[in-house]
Amino acid sequence: MGVPGTVAGLAMALEKYGTISLERALQPAIKLAEDGMIVDEDLYNSLVFAKRNLQKSPASLAIFYKADGSPYQIGENFKQPDLANSLKLIANQGIKAFYQGEIADKIVRDMEANNGLITKEDLAKYKPIIREPIEGKYRGYKVYSMPPPSSGGVHLVQMLNILEKFPIQSLGHNTSSTLHLMVETMKFAYADRFKFMGDTDFVDVPIKRLISKKYADQIGEKD
Repeated sequence: MGVPGTVAGLAMALEKYGTISLERALQPAIKLAEDGMIVDEDLYNSLVFAKRNLQKSPASLAIFYKADGSPYQIGENFKQPDLANSLKLIANQGIKAFYQGEIADKIVRDMEANNGLITKEDLAKYKPIIREPIEGKYRGYKVYSMPPPSSGGVHLVQMLNILEKFPIQSLGHNTSSTLHLMVETMKFAYADRFKFMGDTDFVDVPIKRLISKKYADQIGEKD
């Protein structure tokens, strides 16, 4: 479990590259959370599908479902007043509201009540880090993605390197041959993810090897 970095990361990006204040940037999201959004078919289906997992969190159930436990129906207005209040605190007080203030206190209380790992000190000490992206090439295209501690970029490039060795276009869209190839590719990538991936501030991750064409060749030759 990691300290939530989205708030600090987006605030840093806005400060370095944006042209408006954090307060102004958050206004549309605050308005949407307060006024609500109309539930469409995709959101309704997601709520139905997610309910079983969300049963473990009464707080989540209270947000995404009605008092009787039923999901919001297609065409109904779905409001998130607690989210609006949190965004207002961040808009008015900056990211300290999330990492050191009222929101941080609520996160820590929830952690303590549910045997969580994140402490108030963890939140207060969090700093976003700018890292070089993962870069790869796939059939003439350049691919850029997230570096560790995110696992997505490394293994996305790794999987594309493997797939590049096969005539995937001629296999047909969603055919059994195509899906089998993708599943086998993901199997190797996820095994490496489990074995190697971590935060490069604390562990050595063999990034260059994992995203190399040579390594993809070795995997592609396996039965």
